[in-house]
Amino acid sequence: MSEKSLLNIVWNSQNFPIDVDQNLIGLHWKGPRSLSPAEIHASVREVVHGSDGLYKIAASQLMVGDDRVALPISGKSSLILPILIPLIHELEQIGVKTKNLVIICEQNEFDNLKTALGPDLLVVIHNAPNIQDWSYLASTQAGTRVYLNRNMLDSDVIIPVIAAEPHGDGMKKGFLHGLWPTFSDFQTQKALQLRFRENPRKRKQVLKEIQEVLWLGGFHLAVTIMPGADGPASVVAGRPSDIQKMVYPQINKNWNCNIQQTDAQNVLLSAYGDSNAKIGWPELLQIIRNTLLLRKFNQVVLSLDLEEAAIDSMASLATHGETISDRSAQRLFRKLLKLASDQKIYILSNIPESITDDLNLIHLESQKELANLLNRSRGQWLLIEQADRVRIQN
Repeated sequence: MSEKSLLNIVWNSQNFPIDVDQNLIGLHWKGPRSLSPAEIHASVREVVHGSDGLYKIAASQLMVGDDRVALPISGKSSLILPILIPLIHELEQIGVKTKNLVIICEQNEFDNLKTALGPDLLVVIHNAPNIQDWSYLASTQAGTRVYLNRNMLDSDVIIPVIAAEPHGDGMKKGFLHGLWPTFSDFQTQKALQLRFRENPRKRKQVLKEIQEVLWLGGFHLAVTIMPGADGPASVVAGRPSDIQKMVYPQINKNWNCNIQQTDAQNVLLSAYGDSNAKIGWPELLQIIRNTLLLRKFNQVVLSLDLEEAAIDSMASLATHGETISDRSAQRLFRKLLKLASDQKIYILSNIPESITDDLNLIHLESQKELANLLNRSRGQWLLIEQADRVRIQN
């Protein structure tokens, strides 16, 4: 009997393992290894207390007495919480009082953070359109008036905790986009986003302004979490200007999958979000970008579990593309439509069949149908899990 390789997929919001004949697998790519709980605690202790040569500045060096500490959070709570909980514990060990800690987050992660952290910790939502949430910091040399969340500027020490993601705007701007303008006012966010996206010549200026804001705001230490297959893969801490240069190059290296390493004729991209969320719109666009690089394969299978908002956006693009303001998304979907007319692209997802039909995708009805396709097809398979994060290299 042939050996089996276990592939995890999601169907109807439940995890299903699929046994695939080992002889049919050319390469099974699962992403970089995640840290163990013991490794996470060791990394967090080094962030707070320092260690020889690893972190040039430690959190303990920034604080005295009854300092008020703000931890602005950016990124998925599934990556943040394994680091944040031991970080708070270690800060308490060096004398930071629970009553002097404030966690600042965006709306979509508030419930997850509040539930996990309990009632004793203050967790507040940054509401960018609400003027009551802002405080004026200064104006940059380029003339941008800088407002930051009031809780941040009312604190003595600010340590941003940012989960880097290998998709979306973060890949272009560097991890610091999770600090500012994320925790600024809505008008500034939109203005910088427009300048960055529509005028490539302005991108360096936007990045320069971000660095200027960090200096003006007195940000000395940032904690960055790099993703692994099912949790944090590493923790990087230091001065924001130092670690910005290394975070995304390291992610590109960790998440690189060279499809030339296998002679497989078929490929499956599997993405099922994490313990707290399904696949969102930025992640879906990354999956489509990856799919467009797979022209050499005879069959492509997508196994996806999407958020409702992502499904709604996909429906709009499939039927009324002109109503979506994101021009790059429109171009991606047009390319997918053309590719699917020339190549067999199957999909097992919570996306309604009417939408997949509009995109020329072949709808799979169940995980059993997917298992049959995998085990009965001719040729070997390249299996790629974490398809929303992988960087496919031809």
